[in-house]
Amino acid sequence: MRRAPPYGLLLDDAAPGWREGLTAESDLGALLGAAVGFTAPEDPVAVFARTASLYGGQAVADEELAAHQERAGLTTRWSDRLVDGPVLRLPLETIRVSFDPNTLQPLPPHGVVYPSATITDVWGVLTVTDGALIDGDWSAVTVTAPEDGDTLTGDGWSLDLAEGWRIAPGARDGDFVLVSGE
Repeated sequence: MRRAPPYGLLLDDAAPGWREGLTAESDLGALLGAAVGFTAPEDPVAVFARTASLYGGQAVADEELAAHQERAGLTTRWSDRLVDGPVLRLPLETIRVSFDPNTLQPLPPHGVVYPSATITDVWGVLTVTDGALIDGDWSAVTVTAPEDGDTLTGDGWSLDLAEGWRIAPGARDGDFVLVSGE
């Protein structure tokens, strides 16, 4: 059985002397291309610009920039409301949640914001109309703090509390947590 010759030998046969211009500073790709008669296509930036102009590239870029700016604004808003500002945290044990999946907003590393949802757990029913943050590990849901520790409503949410649960002061000044017991 006859073995195929190494590639270098084939190139030497096709383009004798191709190695003569080879130095430590040589562009090997250019030398090999010249040896086999390869010519590079036109400048890729020019190809991109021409293609973009044919398919409305500037309009697409403008739409993508606007969408990015909108997401950045929402991220800032949700962080201010549900991470940095005063909040109420409710533990999650046996959660049931209804929501519109098209409206979810990731808020790394904190979790996912549900702009509107109905969340049911052992503590009752939380109705959200302006943002709730569910932790990434599904251990708690966070909403803006109530105006005081006795109120079961806040900016964008209301809570129908089950018997045996109450709102207590949280770890940070102005924060609250939901706890069971008296």
